[in-house]
Amino acid sequence: MKAAIIGDPKRSAKYAPDWPIVKETDKVFFDLDAPVEEIVEKAGDADVLLADAIAKVPGELIKRLPGLKLIHSEGVAYNGIDMETAKQCGVPVCNCKGMNAGAVAEQAILLMLGLLRDVVGGNEAEKAGRQLAVKQAMMVSGITDLADCKVGLVGFGDIAVATADRLHAFGSQVFYWNHRRRTPEVESSHHVKFLPLDELLEE
Repeated sequence: MKAAIIGDPKRSAKYAPDWPIVKETDKVFFDLDAPVEEIVEKAGDADVLLADAIAKVPGELIKRLPGLKLIHSEGVAYNGIDMETAKQCGVPVCNCKGMNAGAVAEQAILLMLGLLRDVVGGNEAEKAGRQLAVKQAMMVSGITDLADCKVGLVGFGDIAVATADRLHAFGSQVFYWNHRRRTPEVESSHHVKFLPLDELLEE
């Protein structure tokens, strides 16, 4: 089997499973900006195409790899892959669903906390020697905790679920909207309440 891999060889080596088929696979690596001609020239007979989540996989490339049996995004995103052409050519496209949901959820909460605590402004005030004035102003105006907040999640996929679980520990009220409402059991287990989108935005 031959695999064309658009992405970092070091990352591929780190995460590739220790399976005989992986060791036996002929792997050809390409930079993210590798032109179609280069990929076709060096791996035109590839069975599998593995692509970095931000890599572009244009329809022209898919059409010019006649033996292609699978395209796999190394991440969650697959918007760089020409899905319509892949479908027309009968090539399945896969991704790594949910692989970084926890990290993105924590980043989202980091940003929420950063806004509530004005981390950027506080850092600048500290460097300028105005920390006492900022502290006194905050003591007068008050500090909003995440526990005081209502958080609305638009969509309820892997990232939103991971975010809701973490927000529960902070004591936040969490609402969500999704095209398909989750079951009462799912809502209860993640401590969320469904609202229609207009109500969610208002709340």
